[in-house]
Amino acid sequence: MLTKEDIPIIEDLLGKCTGVILGPGLGTASETEEAILPLLQRIIAEKKPLVLDADAIKPVGENLSLIKNSTTVVTPHVGEFKKLTGIALSQDLDTRITVVKEWAKKLGITIFLKGYIDILSDGEHIKQNKVHNEAMTVGGTGDVLAGIIGALLSKGVRPFEAVRIAAFLNGEAGNEAFQKKSYGLLATDIIDELPTMLKKYL
Repeated sequence: MLTKEDIPIIEDLLGKCTGVILGPGLGTASETEEAILPLLQRIIAEKKPLVLDADAIKPVGENLSLIKNSTTVVTPHVGEFKKLTGIALSQDLDTRITVVKEWAKKLGITIFLKGYIDILSDGEHIKQNKVHNEAMTVGGTGDVLAGIIGALLSKGVRPFEAVRIAAFLNGEAGNEAFQKKSYGLLATDIIDELPTMLKKYL
């Protein structure tokens, strides 16, 4: 569990890293949520590219000014998008696209809304992603996606390009894993396919 006592250790590591992923596996304990905000402030102050996912989204939604106009990618599903913005998204795709783009522009960040059709926007551009399958709703697949985005950001890829590349790589790896594992696939099966996808497409 992340607590405020852990922050000095993480701060020491920040100087050695070129990107940060915050959220997966953190949990929702009050001590953890209290630690997220000061840690986030330091990450933004250090101008580290950031992927904000999962359990880190709710606390940030209550303090949106922290991430405004930063090199941040937020990767919510519909429920997490509401925690981020207070907006309950419609099932209508065109409406979703409009709202996601508006919020990305308002915050000055990049948003990757995960759904039956993923919506990616940096406030100026919009892309939709259909490269995935139903089995990829298994736990951990969002963490894999966040990891791919974070890896790309750490190499200097611009946020909107990073989410586009990650959407495709993650989806293609997931589809390949599905061919082998069917509905029994695990998030680690997607990871196993990533080297093949990189070799094939990049």
